[in-house]
Amino acid sequence: MEAKKRQPQHPFLIVATLLFGCMLFAVGMLQRQEGIDSPNWPVVPAVVTATRIEHHWSTSTNLAARSDTYYGHITYRYEHDGTPHEHTGFQIGGSMSFYTEVEAAAHIANYPVGKSLEVHVNPALPHMAVVVTGVSSNSNRIIWPGAFFLLFGVVLLVEWIRFKRKTPAAP
Repeated sequence: MEAKKRQPQHPFLIVATLLFGCMLFAVGMLQRQEGIDSPNWPVVPAVVTATRIEHHWSTSTNLAARSDTYYGHITYRYEHDGTPHEHTGFQIGGSMSFYTEVEAAAHIANYPVGKSLEVHVNPALPHMAVVVTGVSSNSNRIIWPGAFFLLFGVVLLVEWIRFKRKTPAAP
């Protein structure tokens, strides 16, 4: 009995995997670079205009495990080059996330409405600013899956090329 040859993945799946990996990796690297550059951005005064806690939860596929995440959002108003802006960016890569509502509330308590603070404004995109500079861990949460999909796509591509080389051409 002859062993059945395993067919490689369709080329569209390979290209889609590579493109998805490239996109995730590129976005993560751009966020990382913005985080590295952000301490050098111009600093302007801002005023906190609103705060809120956002709750997200998810369950595993078997519904046995539930994951709760709380995000502390602050909104602030600032002026850059004479143009007023309002933004909610706390750090590059998103808002601060916490495992409990108490932790998120404690974080938000540091930024009451009306509080004056200094924000770093992205000179290329003045409508974007951050309270905390530097690279957040959220950037790595995008970079690593992107790298995984890129690597997986390369493996699929190599297998597809090897299969095509071994398969004789149809007469």
